[in-house]
Amino acid sequence: MKDKLIILIVIVAVFLAIGCAQQPDDNGETDTNGMINDSGNKTPDKTALPQPDGQELHNYITEVNNYKDWRLWPGTSRFSNGSEPHGSLVTVYVSDEAYSSIENKTGVMSNGSIIVKEDYNSDRELQGLSVMYKVEGFDENHNDWFWAFYGPNESINAEGQVEACYDCHGIEENNDYLYTGNIRTNETMANETEQTDEGETVEIEIEDFEFKPNEVTISPGDTVKWANLDSATHNARQTIDNPEFYSPNLQQGDSFNHTFDEEGTYDYICTIHPYMEGTVTVE
Repeated sequence: MKDKLIILIVIVAVFLAIGCAQQPDDNGETDTNGMINDSGNKTPDKTALPQPDGQELHNYITEVNNYKDWRLWPGTSRFSNGSEPHGSLVTVYVSDEAYSSIENKTGVMSNGSIIVKEDYNSDRELQGLSVMYKVEGFDENHNDWFWAFYGPNESINAEGQVEACYDCHGIEENNDYLYTGNIRTNETMANETEQTDEGETVEIEIEDFEFKPNEVTISPGDTVKWANLDSATHNARQTIDNPEFYSPNLQQGDSFNHTFDEEGTYDYICTIHPYMEGTVTVE
């Protein structure tokens, strides 16, 4: 009789243990995936990327995978100088996929990359969000970028294939339509030229308070284009009296072109930051 009582106690204990392991969640449903956080709610699946849809994307970057937990674009800080159509000040957050592409200088962002730019006025009041989301097959003519703009009240001001974005960011098509920083290797930049009827155009990018590359050799009739990717203001001006080229001050996203017709060595600096030096050799 004693043995039967022990067996009965063991059976009851087993059933109690099974029942505890399958307690229903707050909605009365049994959790089967184990993704329960401290508050008893299921943790969102951050790997389930949204469709190219303004509302889904906003929900993802604010609820599922909050962009404020992401890293800033390398080399930038909170409230960097901005320019139209973005705010006077900007903060640029990047998803893990995007950050890896930037760090590795892949030349194009990997699919699933998301870039969130907070746009502020000069008083640091949020004016809205500008978002770029790389979706494979979405827009092959523009590197598959889905664009979205949200007002400060989270309204969707524009989304999808936005023509204004192409017009503005098209100047950086070779840098995957990105202004904030270069995602190409210096070797790629140095060798990248654009053939025209009047010669070639060689691009020098201004980034991290440097001219990249800071030395180029071209032929007479070729053009050099300086593109400012920094949040700071820069220029490119020849260091002699009566210079042949003298760029205006360039805000982030601005560029300046000059065609060199005569052979020679042309040294130049950024007069705002004189330690920034460069040389164009025409031969």
